[in-house]
This record gives sequence, C-alpha cells and structure tokens, in this order.
Amino acid sequence: MKNFLLLAVLSFALISAPSVPDYSIYAIRYADSPQDRLSDLMVGGPADERLDTIYAFWLVRGGRRNILFDSGFHRERWFKEWTVLN
Repeated sequence: MKNFLLLAVLSFALISAPSVPDYSIYAIRYADSPQDRLSDLMVGGPADERLDTIYAFWLVRGGRRNILFDSGFHRERWFKEWTVLN
C-alpha cells in the first residue's frame, strides 16, 4: 500500500508539473580568420603557433522567444586596430 501511495504522489507531481519549453541552439558563422597567432587569441599563448579561427554568434530559440547571443571580444588591441561601434 505504501508503494502504491508513493507511486500515486509521484505520478500526480509529474502530470501537474509545468511544461518546460523545448530549446534549440544554433551557431551562426559569420567570418573566418585563417592562421591567427595563438598569442593573439589567449594571453601567454605561443606566437609561433597558428590556428584557423571562426567567428560566430548564437541563436537560442524556445519558449516563444529568440535570443541572440554574442560574447564579443575584450582585447584593447582590437579596439585600436578595428573600428568598433557601441
């Protein structure tokens, strides 16, 4: 009897729990940068090693919403070399 009551309570909790929306996450690639120096991408990285870099932002869809996420960049050097608009 005790097991039956526990099963009944758990079943009710699952049925009455609010539904969780399905989410999808998409990477949207918008640029490539071949042969970047690793030292440009991470502090202390070796300057003689190179890596092909892609640039992307992320689209999160779900719960009747679209969220566009871009982590940006932080190196002061890039602000000097590129025209960055706020």
